[in-house]
Amino acid sequence: MKLVDAVFFVEPADDRLTVVLESRGPQRNPDYSHALDLILSRLARLDTRLIDAWVDSRVTRQLAPEARRVIEGPLRLDPSLDAARLRTRLTTAAARVGRRPNASGPGNPTKRLRLAVEVPGFGSSDADRLEETLARPTGVSKLFEVDAADLLRDFIGVELTTVRGQVNRILGVRPPIALVATGRSPEGAAVQVADVAGALETLNEEGSVELSTEAVGYRSGFIGALLRELPDTRIEHSSPPRIVYDPRHRHATDPTSDETSRTPAPGPFQGDLDRPITARQRREQRKLRRALLAGRDEAPCAVCGDIFPARFLWASHIKRRSVATEDEVRDLPYIAMLACILGCDALFEDGYIAVRDGTFVGTTAVDVGSALGQRVRALEGRPVDDYARRAPYFSWHHEQVFRP
Repeated sequence: MKLVDAVFFVEPADDRLTVVLESRGPQRNPDYSHALDLILSRLARLDTRLIDAWVDSRVTRQLAPEARRVIEGPLRLDPSLDAARLRTRLTTAAARVGRRPNASGPGNPTKRLRLAVEVPGFGSSDADRLEETLARPTGVSKLFEVDAADLLRDFIGVELTTVRGQVNRILGVRPPIALVATGRSPEGAAVQVADVAGALETLNEEGSVELSTEAVGYRSGFIGALLRELPDTRIEHSSPPRIVYDPRHRHATDPTSDETSRTPAPGPFQGDLDRPITARQRREQRKLRRALLAGRDEAPCAVCGDIFPARFLWASHIKRRSVATEDEVRDLPYIAMLACILGCDALFEDGYIAVRDGTFVGTTAVDVGSALGQRVRALEGRPVDDYARRAPYFSWHHEQVFRP
């Protein structure tokens, strides 16, 4: 899957939510245009009203608001939206913002943009939830090209509620099984990854899947709870119940849904409109990065060892926060590490590399001749600093996330 290199986030401003896409530069956000298409398309699926949009760069903030505006709102975004056309309209206007009257050339169309939006079901306090919603896939038809184990990994630690109201939580994924905690088995019980893959395939091919032992295996309740998290799905309360793909449906309309309680760990920022993407979550980042940087303007990546300016380093949880105890979450800086955003963070987060006995090991699940395989091989054998203090967290990652 091709990674999209771009960063966006959502934050409140003036009693409404704003979506910010960082600018493109020589060393950052090369996939700016693709990312903007993704954001607009996903906002459109939420029946968003685009209230205003403006260039939000440091240089242009001294200008009057009307001089920075790139579109006159409000504008309703619905599923029929031509995202590429709207993106061109926004970026063409952005290129003119802040230009000198006698300037030559077309100008820079990839400036930092801020979109003020009104999204049904999202208030000004729901920035994190909207950010995660925009980071989720927007379609089902090709979503299931993603390995079932990858989907399970994305929801490690997330509370998933079954049709009967029982809470399940994925503790770890180690194909051919995933370990899932329930009220009866808080220590976790095995779920076959193949059963999840089969249910995904059925939903993809038929548009619905029956939640019965005969159709999806004896853990049908958990599988239904997981499939319920996919975009544009709903529960059909038949006997037995079914998960149905319905493009007209959103979780906000489901009275049994409690979106505010869900905090799924987003996967990588992926390439196609129907793939999962990641917003670089800023929650807790400042605290984590401050603890890990310890006042430094630059520091080494804990994975590759190269030294980078602070803005190229991401505070990566070794053991995912969603499954860590309160004491573990407070164990700073040892539960986390600085990993560069030039590949190391994603490789560790997605389990392509892990730490065993104090050194990095790589997955054998990729072609050694591929670019990914060569990168993994290059990191194998590198020692880990302060391993003794971090060993329990690296052990969890190796057992639950690593792809052997």
